[in-house]
Amino acid sequence: MTAHGISRERERRSPRGPQPGLDLRPVTGEWEAFAAPTSGIVHISSTEHDGRLLMHITEADGTDLRKWDAFHATPMADEVDSDAAVGFHGEAHLGVDLGSREAVVCGYLNRGVLAIDLYETRPQDQGAAARVVNRRFLHRPVGPSHP
Repeated sequence: MTAHGISRERERRSPRGPQPGLDLRPVTGEWEAFAAPTSGIVHISSTEHDGRLLMHITEADGTDLRKWDAFHATPMADEVDSDAAVGFHGEAHLGVDLGSREAVVCGYLNRGVLAIDLYETRPQDQGAAARVVNRRFLHRPVGPSHP
């Protein structure tokens, strides 16, 4: 741990060499946004499911919190012979209640912080589509978790 409480220990590669499957523990668990944003991703919960990540995302929309349907993400390593996941990518198809959006979610660890890049296509009037990119930084909660 550093003076700021951030460590890269969980992100370091094991000296044992390549393993049959990636260790998903570095990217699983609860993550919450550093600030209390009024829009965008505020909380992520990820668990291992058949070698992939099952992602549960909560976003803020003004004063309301909205939960996405769970989706699978593919864990990623920093090297071919790494045995621990340090990132992921996945696609979410958000229903009408969430704006009928298509989203690509990419995340990676950097010094204990989970950086999330969100690439969305949102339908607009007269068949047009808005393309939006957003980046959010999340940390592991210290006390009781978010929704």
